[in-house]
Amino acid sequence: MCGWKEAVARCAPLLAGLLLAANANAETPAPSAPEADNPRFLTLILENDNYVPPRQDRHYTNGMALSYGFPRGRQPEWLRWLGRLAPLNAGAARRAYAIAVGQNLYTPEAFARSAPVPDDRPFAGWLWGEASTTAHAPGTEERLALSLGVVGPAALGETTQKLLHDLTGDAEPQGWRNQLNDEPALLLRWGRSWFTPLANAGALESDLVSRVGLSAGNVVTEAGAGALLRLGSALFERDVPQRLPPGSSGLSARFDSRAKRIDWSVFAGAQGRAVLRNLFLDGNTFEESSSVDREVFVLDGSAGLSLVFGQLSRPAMLSFTFVWRGKEFAGQRKVDRFGSAQIAVQF
Repeated sequence: MCGWKEAVARCAPLLAGLLLAANANAETPAPSAPEADNPRFLTLILENDNYVPPRQDRHYTNGMALSYGFPRGRQPEWLRWLGRLAPLNAGAARRAYAIAVGQNLYTPEAFARSAPVPDDRPFAGWLWGEASTTAHAPGTEERLALSLGVVGPAALGETTQKLLHDLTGDAEPQGWRNQLNDEPALLLRWGRSWFTPLANAGALESDLVSRVGLSAGNVVTEAGAGALLRLGSALFERDVPQRLPPGSSGLSARFDSRAKRIDWSVFAGAQGRAVLRNLFLDGNTFEESSSVDREVFVLDGSAGLSLVFGQLSRPAMLSFTFVWRGKEFAGQRKVDRFGSAQIAVQF
C-alpha cells in the first residue's frame, strides 16, 4: 500500500514545477508573437451533480480545477519537451501552454451507508496536477496534456465532500473508510478537433466541431469520437468550454473575444467512448480493492450556453454545460447527470 507520505513525495516535483511556472522569467518569447496580442488566462471549472435536476448525489459527484494559461507563443522552458511530443506542428507562435490543479470525487449512490456497497462504484478521490500544450492550425486544434497525482485517502476526497455537505446541509457521507487505497495517478490525454463552418444567417453563425481523443494511464485508458453543433453570434476556432478529465471535453484553455461586444453561443453534442481501463470502476491497479464490472462503451451527451464579455477591461467568458452520461458499469440503475460551470478571464 502506498502511504500518504510516499504519495506526496511523488507529487512534489510536479507541484514545484507548477509554482516555478508562475515566475515570468521561466518563459521564452517567440519573436513572431507580440505580447499585446497574447494575454494570459485564468480559468475556474466547477462540476457537480447538484447543479442540474433531479439533483443527484452519486457517482461522479464533484470536480473542481483552477488553471493558468501562458500567453500564446511563449514557451516555458520546463514544458518545451511536452510541445515537442505533440503531433501537430503549428509553429511556436501558434502554440500555447497551461497548467492546472484539480480534484475529482466519486461515490456510490448510497453514500450515507457506512458498510461497503458491493454492487455500486467505490468511494474515490483524485487529486491531480496537469500540464498541457495546445496548437492551432487553420480549421484544427490539438491538445496534449499530462497529469500526475494521487488516488486514495491522500487525495483528501473525504475531507472535501464532508466540508461541502456541511456547507449545504446535506447528509454526511459515511462510507469513505471503504474508499480506494492510495495509488499514484498518471494520465496522458491527446485530443484533436476540426471546425467545419455551416450556414450563416446575417449575424448568426453555425459550425460543426468534430472531435477525437485518446487517454492512457492507470487512471483511465480509452478512445473516443464525437461531434458538437454550435450556433452563436461569433464562433472562433476554439473548442470551448473545457470539462474535467476523464471523459469528453473541449480542448482549449483560451477563448477569443471581440472588443466592446458581448458574444453568445449555444451548443449540443455527443461522444462515444471505448473504455479499456477506469481506476474508479476497476479498482486499485496493484492491490485488492472495491470494484464493479465496467461497461466497455459509454455514451456522453452535452448541451450548454457560453457568454463572452469583450467589452470588459479584462475580457471574460462564462459557460454552463449540462452533461448526460450513459451507464458506466453493470448494475447501474440510471444514467448520470451533472453540470459543469466555467469562468475564464484574460489578463
